[in-house]
Amino acid sequence: KLHDPMEGYYSHYKTEHSKDLTENIKIEKNQWKICSFSEKYDNILLWSFYANGFNGVCIEVEVGDSEDLEKITYNKNIPWLSDNLFIDYQLTGRKIFTNKISKWKFEKEYRYFSRVSLKKIGEITAVILGTKVSEAIKKIVYDYCDDNIKIYDAKINFKYNKVNRIKH
Repeated sequence: KLHDPMEGYYSHYKTEHSKDLTENIKIEKNQWKICSFSEKYDNILLWSFYANGFNGVCIEVEVGDSEDLEKITYNKNIPWLSDNLFIDYQLTGRKIFTNKISKWKFEKEYRYFSRVSLKKIGEITAVILGTKVSEAIKKIVYDYCDDNIKIYDAKINFKYNKVNRIKH
């Protein structure tokens, strides 16, 4: 389930084929597995939304180049699909999920697309522990991470309204 309530919506002109096209796009959209990433770890809003108000963690992953990784495009409105995009449902389903309304631009998001549920995407290079993370979560992180994965503590910088990471 995706966070943005406008996620997956799109507009198009209605034609005599609209019902079939819409159903095919819905089927196509439901086949994608999506993993979301951000360029930034220091955004307070991201920690609030996606790390349960600093109770969670931020996982740094080195993904590398992949045709399955796409940068999100932020627009004033939800995507508008032209008739020629309806021809390729796979492209259309993916296009819908690579566009978000501009209110979410602060996320600086990338998405990794796959049709399989479990797939190695990259290497975990670091974990940042939220300021309110439980001891149970800390234990899981320490047990999982080897010497190649750096562990940091998040620290809120109130002067600049951002999150710093401090070596643990």
